[in-house]
Amino acid sequence: MPRNPGLWVGIPLGFFHVTAITHRQDAVYPATIVGIPPMEDFYIGSASVKLFLPIFKMHFPEIVDIALPAEGVFHNLVFVSIRTKNPTTSKTSGMVL
Repeated sequence: MPRNPGLWVGIPLGFFHVTAITHRQDAVYPATIVGIPPMEDFYIGSASVKLFLPIFKMHFPEIVDIALPAEGVFHNLVFVSIRTKNPTTSKTSGMVL
């Protein structure tokens, strides 16, 4: 079974609900990146947001803004600000993007 977010043959995949964000001193996040941020893909990501955000907003008016942080650009980390109209708006926006 593929690891795509969204729905696959009626089975919900790739979503989680955040109830709290905590931190600890000296936390470790296991990850592999090729260099120190910002890498070259940060600038490509910034240009992509500037280029595609107006198009996303035309098709999905609930999207307010998209941010690709330097530490995670093109490495599966995207912050999306949405204007929710009902509880399923966030899931729908996540599947669309």
